[in-house]
Amino acid sequence: LTLHTFRPEQFRPDVHAATYRCLAANFIGRILSTPVRVRAVILPPFEVTVENPRVRRGSTAVFRCSVPDSVRDYVTVTSWIQDNRYDIFLT
Repeated sequence: LTLHTFRPEQFRPDVHAATYRCLAANFIGRILSTPVRVRAVILPPFEVTVENPRVRRGSTAVFRCSVPDSVRDYVTVTSWIQDNRYDIFLT
């Protein structure tokens, strides 16, 4: 089952806020999974900012990517991009 991205006006409660179960069967019998509740999240437009650290010469600088509280549960920082060419992945 694949639920593709959708625009807010395409939201359908019977699809995007529903409970699903998987049914598998063969000649011996069938088995039903436990229910999985799907709740679609429609994110408002948001901006990600970088805090500008003040660091003394010779010390380590730590940059933090700041995501608004309203979307923090649904957004993950996956990497940093340097000079629009290099992905620096989190470890």
